[in-house]
Amino acid sequence: MSLKVSNLQVWFYTRHGAARAVDGVSLEINNGETFALLGESGCGKSITALSIMQLLPEAPLARLRGDILLDGENLLDLPERKMRKVRGRRIAMIFQEPMTSLNPVLSVGDQVGEVLQHHFGVKGAEQRRRVIELLEDVGLPDPAQRIDIYPHQLSGGMKQRVMIAIALAAEPDILIADEPTTALDVTIQAQILKLLRRLQRERGMAILLITHDLGVVAEMADRVAVMYAGQLIEQAPRAPFFAHPSHPYTRRLFAAIPDSRKRSQPLSMLHGTVPVLTQEFRGCRFHNRCDRGWELCTESSPKWFPTSKGQAVRCHLFDPKLELADQRDSGEQTAADSYHSAESSDDGSALLKVEGLKVHFPVKKGLFHKTVGYVKAVDGVDLSIGAGRTVALVGESGCGKTTVGKSILRLLDTTAGSIIFDRVDLGALEGDELRKIRSDFQMIFQDPYASMNPRMMVADIIGEGMDSLLEESGKKRVSELLEEVGLTAEMAGRYPHEFSGGQRQRIAIARALAVNPRLLVCDEPTSALDVSVQAQILNLLRRLQQQQGISYLFITHNLSVVSWFAQEVAVMYLGKIVEYGTVEEVMTKPLHPYTQALLSAVPVINQESGREVIQLEGDQASPTNPPSGCPFHPRCPQALERCSSEVPVHREVGDGHRVSCLLVDVTA
Repeated sequence: MSLKVSNLQVWFYTRHGAARAVDGVSLEINNGETFALLGESGCGKSITALSIMQLLPEAPLARLRGDILLDGENLLDLPERKMRKVRGRRIAMIFQEPMTSLNPVLSVGDQVGEVLQHHFGVKGAEQRRRVIELLEDVGLPDPAQRIDIYPHQLSGGMKQRVMIAIALAAEPDILIADEPTTALDVTIQAQILKLLRRLQRERGMAILLITHDLGVVAEMADRVAVMYAGQLIEQAPRAPFFAHPSHPYTRRLFAAIPDSRKRSQPLSMLHGTVPVLTQEFRGCRFHNRCDRGWELCTESSPKWFPTSKGQAVRCHLFDPKLELADQRDSGEQTAADSYHSAESSDDGSALLKVEGLKVHFPVKKGLFHKTVGYVKAVDGVDLSIGAGRTVALVGESGCGKTTVGKSILRLLDTTAGSIIFDRVDLGALEGDELRKIRSDFQMIFQDPYASMNPRMMVADIIGEGMDSLLEESGKKRVSELLEEVGLTAEMAGRYPHEFSGGQRQRIAIARALAVNPRLLVCDEPTSALDVSVQAQILNLLRRLQQQQGISYLFITHNLSVVSWFAQEVAVMYLGKIVEYGTVEEVMTKPLHPYTQALLSAVPVINQESGREVIQLEGDQASPTNPPSGCPFHPRCPQALERCSSEVPVHREVGDGHRVSCLLVDVTA
């Protein structure tokens, strides 16, 4: 089996002109190989994948040219009737946004089962059994219970796992994985990557992996291609790609990766955005953002030049006739901005103090909707955030992180506990009193598309809060906000569906910043962003924190971001905080076995590091029926006999570092 794409061109005809979304892309994927495609949002990666699947609008809205050969057969020549037999069976796709890709009126079981029925004719009890097996394979907790529920009842990570199960159901020859682990925490990401590698070995399945996570690429890819503004600009086998990234754009991507060693400086940024694809290009498409370009770059489009065995780059710097080796091999890029301090000030007073927070949702059954139990989503959380400080909240999907954030902002009712914001008890406020204080705290939601009104233009989405809360809206302020988050002022006149996933997330951040909040609850604000845009957003958030004293509750599964951005980190499991402390303490000396497993599962670029991933057995228990004793003991590789019956208490182990684990009592 092989897939060969030759000179693929995809143009969309818009009111602004023809957008050259993909412009001359050629690649080849062989049996059992993983081919990774990197690049910023809006570069054309997903359009390339959708072209292969033939899921783009028909003419006159779109035009496709080139060849897409699957074992020698051109998919562009197939009628829709024959393509339906190819989709799912020969080529399947994990879509980037499970929140919008799943059907909201069909149960999880029905959506996975329809693939089995369409391609294999499997129905009834056999279909249900196969669906449960697939959901179990992708790590969905309680698959036998969740098979009958609907997508809105699942967390973002769980929806992604359902999408993966749908894609794998018909055992395809080629799997197109468009950001398959974006919404997943690191432990589930490790499970999914392990699953994909196993299926690839067993079936000889080829994978086209679209991702912005260089660590995932280092673990999974055989060959790598970098895409920019509709074109491929670098291709290489994995080893030389990571040893010697060549194109200036690729080097900037590497420089933008956050880690603890860069805490004292801003992340390297690519200023500006991917160029508008409706324009006529003459020279290199990256030249307006490249600090190594010269006049030739604006006049002549570069050709492909080999740099080593199997590695090639589209850049004038590598033209052997120009002899530009000194400029080509210049040092690593540095950040353009500067900070006066890596850490935010803290005068010891807490802007937000949460004590004993509980959020229990009733489970109702029967004709009279009798309460038969409770989902203990949050079960006794204590948090404190100082003015101008960042507390990161990490943990697996479904552990209650988002529920904590929403309940703090009074978007959900609490069952017990107190929420004190700047000495004001938010639990005691209602109606107008609560609305008046809402400009002080805002939320960046996990799913930017679902949190926006699809019928409103971007200018209205951002300006709505300013109108209702600050009474000082204006086109100038909207334009400033768009530029602050790396977009352009002309985008204010567009609708949400006209943007990529990463661009929509930046709009959501601009909307939250519009009312000058003092506290931002950031729910996975960079999960949909590539590393270069992530660097822009993180630098922006830190700069705002230092200039305006904004505090953040930063909910994330990206532990590299935590190590660069946060001052304190809280690790959450099954509704409880199991470890809390400074980033330096928790990230370098984790004491709870769950924290140790999270850190071991983070993908790393250096594959020679010799690290060992701690594989957690089973799934996180249901918050409807949590285990007795320590909530983590059924999966803990170090569990003691007493862990199944004795509930650990928060123990201070030094300088604010607290752990809820009986092992700490034993070793103390």
